[in-house]
Amino acid sequence: MRSRTASLAWWLALSLAACAEDGALRLLDAEGPRGVGPPPGPWGVAVLTDGARPRAWWAVDDGPFEELPLSALGGGQFTGQLPPAGPGTVFGWYVELGPERLPPGGAQAPYRFAVVDDRIADAGPPNTCRLVFTRPVDGQTVFEDTDDNAPQARTQMTVRVGTDLPPGHGVRLMVGGARYTGRVGVGEVEPGEVAFADVTLADGPQTLVADALAPEGEPCSAEIAVEVVPRR
Repeated sequence: MRSRTASLAWWLALSLAACAEDGALRLLDAEGPRGVGPPPGPWGVAVLTDGARPRAWWAVDDGPFEELPLSALGGGQFTGQLPPAGPGTVFGWYVELGPERLPPGGAQAPYRFAVVDDRIADAGPPNTCRLVFTRPVDGQTVFEDTDDNAPQARTQMTVRVGTDLPPGHGVRLMVGGARYTGRVGVGEVEPGEVAFADVTLADGPQTLVADALAPEGEPCSAEIAVEVVPRR
């Protein structure tokens, strides 16, 4: 711990000298959860700057970003906490100071962190994050007569995706500009399946994309194209 503190102090002094020369703000470092971790949390986030107060932002399951409160510890060090969450939750977070971002992509490409229950993850072979559409399937023609909630202005149906991800793990579905979230084995579905209810499909060619973050932190995705034919 003393070695880490001394290293941060040395880096801070060096950066302050650089700031004195060009007057620019400096976002030096950001540490926090990345990849995977066990529930329930919370999980700490630490930010090191040249002394100026940064801002931190977080989101859950690709929802809107909210500001994460940070406490000043002195010496340009600030800390906050991501809240407790259950298995399958995927956090996104980033920090900013003036025009600088960590990671550089900010809200478009934040640090990501999946909550994984070690008891589930260790119960079987390593997950490969396989995603396969089972309803509809690639190349299928979807007629409005198969609408699960007819009559509707547009076709609405339950989209199903098979996966080898563990129970409760989060999976996202994107159709056009709309996003849906689901969890493996939740509701009236079998383990190894995700059901996205009331997915709206416009008439004509449609592309459906499912993606997820594996317990090991690696992303996976599946994509299909269907044709939606209106009722005559």
